[in-house]
Amino acid sequence: MTAAAVLLWVDAGRVVRAVLSAVALALQALQSQTEPYQPWIHDAKGHPGQIAVAAHIRRLLQGNRLAQESTMQSCYSLLCVPQGLGPVWASLDDARQLIEREINAGDDNPLVDIETGDLYQAGNFYGGHIARFLDALKLDFAVMANRNNALIAVLVDEKFNRGLPANLVPEPGLNSGLKWMQLSAASLACAVRQMAGPSSIHSLPTEQYNQDVVSLGMHAAVTALDALRCLRDQTAMVLLAAAQAVELRGAPDGLGQASQRDHETIRQVAALLEKDRPMDREIEQLSTSIAHGAFD
Repeated sequence: MTAAAVLLWVDAGRVVRAVLSAVALALQALQSQTEPYQPWIHDAKGHPGQIAVAAHIRRLLQGNRLAQESTMQSCYSLLCVPQGLGPVWASLDDARQLIEREINAGDDNPLVDIETGDLYQAGNFYGGHIARFLDALKLDFAVMANRNNALIAVLVDEKFNRGLPANLVPEPGLNSGLKWMQLSAASLACAVRQMAGPSSIHSLPTEQYNQDVVSLGMHAAVTALDALRCLRDQTAMVLLAAAQAVELRGAPDGLGQASQRDHETIRQVAALLEKDRPMDREIEQLSTSIAHGAFD
């Protein structure tokens, strides 16, 4: 379970940064306000994760000519990103010390004090710390999946996307565009939410009441790995939708420098959707790129 936690910690960080890349692209495509990301606001709140997320978004937006300094209030999926994803960023920062401590711990039973020769039968094998981290991580995945779904819903809806075509396709009606992708993103959000239930509360007595309470940390690890795969695929969809929105706005050159690189990364995998085509392989390739750190 600790080995899985290490892999999940690395991969979850990459997904968080990919989600923020999608947010930055959407902010620019929708010509949304940048005011909610100013440092003073987040210093006033004081949470380190919130401050870090706002700083990351500002770096992605730096040099852009699309997002506005101040306009009418954006929807919460764009307005409250540091406040919503700051706790996820902070929990990953905090988890590093916990995981490193577990890696270097004495987990055997019995344990032997080599200086005194004393032998101790005890429960350091119990994975409570890692199980709790993994259960909390699944909640973070559900939070990100909900926000992803809200963002792609705004992007494809002509009532909210500030003049972009319905379903982010040049000829809506004749083409379904990214409507099906938003449906898939919603389905994946439901899957992640279903897997977000805590594993550690479901222990049952086994082995003639010797193992009467266990951490179920490996169960938490397996479900977290499954949830992360769903979240990563969903994030790939949101990145594709955000890149599509930027080009339909006609202004990829107006993106911030870091967002331009992200846009180019997406376009190396998938071209602009002008007419309906299967995109399952493009989603899979972009999801793999996220896993390899393309948006770090």
